[in-house]
Amino acid sequence: MARREENTRKGRSFMAKRNVRTGAADASGAIFSGRAGFDWLANPDVLSGARSTLPPMISRFLFCFFAAVSIAFAATKGPKPAHIAMGAEVAIADYMVAGKTMVFDFTSDYCPPCRVIAPKLDKLHAARADVAVVKVDINRPGVKGIDWKSPVAVQYGMRSIPHFKVYGPDGKLVAEGKAAWPLVQKMLN
Repeated sequence: MARREENTRKGRSFMAKRNVRTGAADASGAIFSGRAGFDWLANPDVLSGARSTLPPMISRFLFCFFAAVSIAFAATKGPKPAHIAMGAEVAIADYMVAGKTMVFDFTSDYCPPCRVIAPKLDKLHAARADVAVVKVDINRPGVKGIDWKSPVAVQYGMRSIPHFKVYGPDGKLVAEGKAAWPLVQKMLN
């Protein structure tokens, strides 16, 4: 990643990108990085554009520590079901919570059965510590009606919704689609 610096040249102001690792600058905005954008690993201050007053080793340690903590807590069960995708492709494995039965609900605001079951799934998520619900919205922003052509709908081959994928606490797929309905109904009762 490169840091922008205000430079003056021949009385004219222009923006140049300066590579943090090598110090090379280019007025055209080209980035000179041998590590394809990973300069933030060598200098985490690049992300904010700020200069650190801490020694580089401590700054790097703190950056890596907080990055690891945020990753570790990324896949935890929150008070409400996570609402993901909004039509974009998504790797549902990134939202698996270790040791929990996972219910992925592929849904749309334009689906009446989805709207009926949504509050029940919210209650299931809140009531059972061993179950986590994740709502995968197949609609892209601004699309009216059920968005069957959205990247996430195509990615998972959606033909009807609500569509459930249920994973066991071990992370293995237990049931999907029509086979998952009785399992989800049993959890809801």
